[in-house]
Amino acid sequence: MVARYTGAVLSLFAFGLASVAGLIAGNPPEVVLSRALWALAVFCVIGLAVGATAQMVLGEYAIEKAAAVMPDENEMAVEFNDDETVDVAAVGHEDAAKA
Repeated sequence: MVARYTGAVLSLFAFGLASVAGLIAGNPPEVVLSRALWALAVFCVIGLAVGATAQMVLGEYAIEKAAAVMPDENEMAVEFNDDETVDVAAVGHEDAAKA
């Protein structure tokens, strides 16, 4: 999603800038429009590449932050197994006391 927005924004900016620059220079409208369309196409591709890179970097950053906040799975498994062992031992003693 970020890549598409970046491509659209950069391409429209390039189109507008090329149009205004061509009109200020006094070029014929056909030349201004053709150059502005070329700028739109080129900067759309550039914007898509920049946006895809930004999206990848942000995704990796989010994964890294989430991993830093969440506890390690191995630590959770050890704690759970210790608690389970204690619970099983307590149940075993209750059954032995009843008999």
